[in-house]
Order: sequence, then C-alpha cells, then structure tokens
Amino acid sequence: MTDNYSLHIFKSMKMSSVKEANLKIIYWLQGTGVVSINLQQYDVKRNDVTVIMLNDLYQIDGHDDSVCCVVEVSAKTFLKFMNANYMMRGKILTNEVASTFRILIKYLIYSKIKQQPYNANDKIINYMCVELMSLNTYDGSRHLVAEEVHDYLTNNHHKKINRKDVINQVSITNKALSDMFKATPYSNFIQYLNHIRLEYCLIDILTSKKPIEEIASSHGFNHYSRFIHLFKETYGDTPKLIRKRYSPTSHSIYHSQLVEIDKNIIELFDDTNQSSSSMREIDIPFEPTKRSQMYQPKNIYIKGSNFYWMDYYTIKQIIQRLSVNPENLHIIVTIDTSNELSIEQITLLLQKIVNYNVNVVFRIKHEYKELLTSTERGKIEKLVATIFNMTFESNRCKIGFLINDLNTTAIQKLKRLIDNYIGVFELIYHLEPNELNVRYYKEIDHLIDYFILPLRQIEQVSIARSKIICDVDLINENDDLKEKITMSDINKITELLTNYTKFRGLIMHMSIISEASKEINLTRLSIFIFIINILNQLRGIVIYQNDTMIVTKFKHEVQCVICLPAALLNENSDAIRLSCKSLQQFSHAKTKQIVLSIDKDNHTSENGVLVNDIMQQHSYWKANFIERNIYDHSLMVSSNSIVHLKYHLEI
Repeated sequence: MTDNYSLHIFKSMKMSSVKEANLKIIYWLQGTGVVSINLQQYDVKRNDVTVIMLNDLYQIDGHDDSVCCVVEVSAKTFLKFMNANYMMRGKILTNEVASTFRILIKYLIYSKIKQQPYNANDKIINYMCVELMSLNTYDGSRHLVAEEVHDYLTNNHHKKINRKDVINQVSITNKALSDMFKATPYSNFIQYLNHIRLEYCLIDILTSKKPIEEIASSHGFNHYSRFIHLFKETYGDTPKLIRKRYSPTSHSIYHSQLVEIDKNIIELFDDTNQSSSSMREIDIPFEPTKRSQMYQPKNIYIKGSNFYWMDYYTIKQIIQRLSVNPENLHIIVTIDTSNELSIEQITLLLQKIVNYNVNVVFRIKHEYKELLTSTERGKIEKLVATIFNMTFESNRCKIGFLINDLNTTAIQKLKRLIDNYIGVFELIYHLEPNELNVRYYKEIDHLIDYFILPLRQIEQVSIARSKIICDVDLINENDDLKEKITMSDINKITELLTNYTKFRGLIMHMSIISEASKEINLTRLSIFIFIINILNQLRGIVIYQNDTMIVTKFKHEVQCVICLPAALLNENSDAIRLSCKSLQQFSHAKTKQIVLSIDKDNHTSENGVLVNDIMQQHSYWKANFIERNIYDHSLMVSSNSIVHLKYHLEI
C-alpha cells in the first residue's frame, strides 16, 4: 500500500474472520461469493460493490472462478474526511451508488496499466471518501452521544462504571446525560455501555481463541449468565455458536490467487458493463392462483391550510387526478382548540362532507406540549357531541382523529372522551422525529390505529407497515429544483413504489395535486401523481405481485403496473421486453408510460471526462409521457420506465 491506497485483483478471494484496520472497497468483476460483515451475511454477484469500514468484522468467501478488484484506502486517509456523527457500517452499495464507484475504480485500473504516478489518483481516492461520507444516514441531532462521554466509556468499559463516574469525569449534568442516552436507540446509560462491551467481546470471540468466560470478564461483564443473555439478545445466538459458525476458514487472502492487472482485466471490466446493458425479458403471468386475493386500494389522506378551500369542484379534481374511490378518500380538517368553535360551524362543515360523500379526519391542534387542557377537552367534546347529534355515522362516512405531541395519559383520556359519543373511529398519531424512540411508540401502540411517518423515517421504526400512513410531502421538497428531476427524486419515488402495497395509505398536501395539474413539462410531482393514479385504477383479483410488478384481473379486464426500481437506477440497461404469452385473445389494449432518461443538457464537464461520467450518475433526468394502443402479445419498453398496461379480453 502507498500512503493513501492499494489496488489488487484477486481470483477466488477467501479471507477469514478479521477486524478491518483500513477501508476496503470490493468490486466483483466475475462470479459470486459470500461476504459476512458484522455477522450480517451478503450474497454477492457480478457487478456488486461491497464496502468494509474501519473496525468491521468480516469474512470473504469468493466462489470458484470469481474475480474481484479490491481497493484498500488507508485509515489515515479516510479519517481526514470522517466527522463525529459518522456511524455507517459495511454493506453492499445500492446500484445507484455502486455505479459511481465502478467508474472510479475503472479509472484507477486504467491509471495502473498506464503506470501513472500514484499521486495522480489521490483526487479519485479522496472522492471515494467523500462519497462514502455522503451515504451516512446517521442523524446527529437524535443519536449523538457527546464525544467525551463516548471516549470515556470506550476507554474504561472494562471497569466498573456508574453514572456518577461519567458525570464527574466529563462535567455534565445528570439530566443532560439522561436526555443524551434517551435520544439514542439504547435508551439509557447501562444499555449504551453494554452495547460497547458487547462489541469488544464479539471482536475477541471471532479473532482469538480465549475462553469466552475470560473474554466476558475482561470487558466488564462480571456475571457470566447475564452476559450470555445480552449477547444472544443482541446477536441472535450464543457466543459459542457464533464462534463456531464464523470460525476462521483454512484459507486466507494470501492463498487467494493474485491476478496481474493487464488488458484482460479491462476486457473483463468492459464485459461486466456490457452485460448489464443486455435486453431482459419479463413474462407477465395472467392466470389467478388458488391463493389470489382481492386488490386493496390504499387510503388517500388530503390535508390543506384550512377547511375553507373544500368545495365540490376541489373534491372532484382530487378524485379524477388520483383515480381514487371516494370510499378511500379522507379529508383532513384542522380543529384549532384555541379558537371558539360554534355548533353551527361544525354542523355546516359536517353537512358539506356528507354531501360530498367523503371521509373526514379531524386534526386536533392544541397549545401545550404532551397534554390537553380542560378547556381544550371541552371544545373537543362539543365537536364529538355535534357529530353524534347529527347521526354522522349513519351516512357511512368514516371518522378519524389526528393527534400529535401527546403523552400516554392524554391519549387515553381523549380516546375515552370520543368513545362516549362515537362507536367507530380511527385514532391517528403523527410521530415527530423526537418520538421515534422505540420505548415511546410501543407504549402508545395499543391506543393508536395508525401512525403518520415521512418516507425517510420509516426504516427507523419497527412499527408494522400496515399501521403506517406514509407522508409524501417530501416529494414536494426543494422548490428551487421544482422543474428538474434529480436522482434523489427517483430514489424517493422508487422507495415509495417498493413499499406502497404494505402501507395503510398516503397523506399529501392539496398543493401537490393542484401544482401538478398546472405543469406543462413532466416533473417529480406529475410523475408521483401518475403513479398514484395507475395504482388506484387496479381492481379485482391480484394475479401476481412483487416489488416490481402487480397484475390484477376484474371480469374481462386485466391490468398490469410495472415499476422498475432497480432499472431506474441503472443507466446501462437499455430495454425490456414485456411478454404476455399466457394471455388469451384480447379485443383491445392500451399502455401509458413515463420514460426517464438522463438530461444531458443540464450536465457540465468542468473537470474532464471523469467528472462528466460521475455527474451523469447523479444529476438531472427528464421524463416523457407515452400513450398508445397495443396490438401484440409482447411490448418493448425502456428499462427506465413506469408502465401501465390495460387489456380488455374478448367476451
């Protein structure tokens, strides 16, 4: 290794359980293998890029004839770019991110063949480090433990430590220390300290032959049975089984075959890129299975500035733009308990909702954090009493109440109050970022029917997806780039599509619908509205469904929505043939598509070809709408597309 990095090509690479001292980026050029990082096992294949971070425990088992390129960046170099909030662990990179690293590694290989000086590649290595830092999803405002506290616990984890020791050593108040740990996934001081101790124990278990009881004792666990319980709870198995399963193999990296970097490797690299651009064929199934279920359209919750915007034209516009069934449409109305509510106002509003035949969710706005005052409860009681007196429930309109920032006691009191008047209602809670603590939402889970969460925070909670209403306001973020489609927009839309069928519903602001209707060119808003529209058109029996495709059949109508999340992030993939061989004769059929392509007009090349190549992976995209009739049982579409097919079968 030079001062900054080294680059090698290995055939059938094998490496025993070791702790990484630097940073490794592994690009799989050929074949398959298995990589284990911090006990998480990954099956890797051609074109995958794996990152192994500092202090990761890992194993590599490359299968026969596998070839991979290993770029090892020195810890000294990477640490120059690391900030205090960095918490990323090793993993397989997504195809979008991996495409950047494939380009960078390609330039390093070319540079080595041409025998350019190593310092000419320093900028590329630095760019890799910056890219990895940008992947860090760690939110310092929520999870950050002060560096002084963390360092003290790490350096003294083998000793008997209590809270008082930390307070005296770091000069921090007891309350500040408690609040700091509550904001982490570990909730309190003891859990955080045990987390540090367990990591050190795991390293010794996998990298040494010391007795496990001795390892536990040397890292601060004085009660062996308690250590075994915590270890199994954290890593899913006992220390002995973990050691046995991840014991070092008889191979090491030195037994792996080192391959000379020459033109053959370049050909292999180019062949890898070409393989990803070959045409794929997707066979669409059209025969129902015994386990076929009815398609359940998702609820759509619409919020606005206030309820005065609501009129018949607005409701019809929402229904038409989203193709949503009125039964699944919920209008969110804000009730400000700081203002006086007249029975006449409430009655007029409810009558309007009944006339429009939609559902209503009352958002309760209150003044104080975590509680409702007696005055506010009185106004809420006036609201629910009015609902009861006008027999609102008999009109088949569903009722819901949306709350936030209330403690468990306040939620219980509110639910009892509503129960006194209304038999069936939904209680929805909007989780704030500071409430994502596992302990909090589990305490109120039995009281709440559904939770509202932004898309970007859903992975941070363990709430069942069927109880989540996804807030898609993030689609409307960054007004400065409203007219452009970015890679970030595609990521968000792709993630939404992948999880859509698992959610209870979506919540969006009325402005998203109104702004999209005014757009001349396709933007992220109109793409989002198009997706919701075609998903709401599906009906009948679900014939087939996966993360990419859903097929439904209703009497003599067959519909198929195909969204290609993997292809959306793969610019090298050219086209896909959709095959409908199993479909019987159809009288007529149509397709609607949105096709994405790189917007090269918005790319610049300030620093030559390399920067231009990288920018094309990340910058701007443009979208085109296609609508046409179908006359054949197969259809060619772009791999970067969202497709809606509708077949009318012959009777």
